[in-house]
Amino acid sequence: LPMCYKLFEGNTNDCLTLKPMVQELQKNYDVGKVIVVADKGLNTGNNIAYNRAIGNGYVMSLSVRGANSDLKAYVLNEDGYVYNDDKTYKKKFRLSPREIIITKKDSSGKTIKIKQNVDEKQVVFWSADYAKRAKAERQPAIDKAKDLIGNVQKYNKKNCVGASKYVKHLVFDKNTGEIIEAKSQLSLDEDKIAEEEKLDYFVVSNLQDKALETVQYLRDKGKSCDFDFQNRKFSKQLEKAGKTARYALIIGEDEVNGGYYTVKNLETGEQTKLQKEEL
Repeated sequence: LPMCYKLFEGNTNDCLTLKPMVQELQKNYDVGKVIVVADKGLNTGNNIAYNRAIGNGYVMSLSVRGANSDLKAYVLNEDGYVYNDDKTYKKKFRLSPREIIITKKDSSGKTIKIKQNVDEKQVVFWSADYAKRAKAERQPAIDKAKDLIGNVQKYNKKNCVGASKYVKHLVFDKNTGEIIEAKSQLSLDEDKIAEEEKLDYFVVSNLQDKALETVQYLRDKGKSCDFDFQNRKFSKQLEKAGKTARYALIIGEDEVNGGYYTVKNLETGEQTKLQKEEL
């Protein structure tokens, strides 16, 4: 049961609510160490530094898209993931330092930024159900973004939440939240939509039967994947893979004869040889 709650003014940034809430909880209820569980809206350098300074722990979500290249590479690397029996959920973790940014006022009142490394346990998971839900929830936002482009006068910063990130050249008035007439014409950010909708794998192969068999195997495991039905040259297939997937799964004569798959990370270019059960 909730021990207490606190109301904040509507224009209070989420990240500013954690410290006073924790202070009130520990003062009024004489509780000891607190484990703060919160979404990414409260995951700021200042909040993390505060919790660590007073001996509290924290479990906070972190957006992979907004993470640094090291964390992205770790998330996209299949090594270390543990799956459930039906392959619809996977997870892994590591102990790793992460750089946070702490903001404070100097003696003149100017805001300064201080970088600090903190050691954290980073837990990564993927769920087939969550992926399906995210895709279903994304479509209404894309539809709203399209309507925004054609009917700017209907929208402001408050009523286009979720859709604005899909619109290029969108600028809001800092005081009123109204949309400022942009110098460049508003347009749908197709690149961002494509990035969010990328497949897990794109099978690159001129061995059509083997490619189709592999696609079916991966889909049965809950992976999103596809292959080139036109059976074009490898270079064309790899080009399409780079636009539509996170990994290219290459199947050639060497792979078939050697009993392995070559998996290429399309962001980093790194290639790995994997057995079928490792995919």
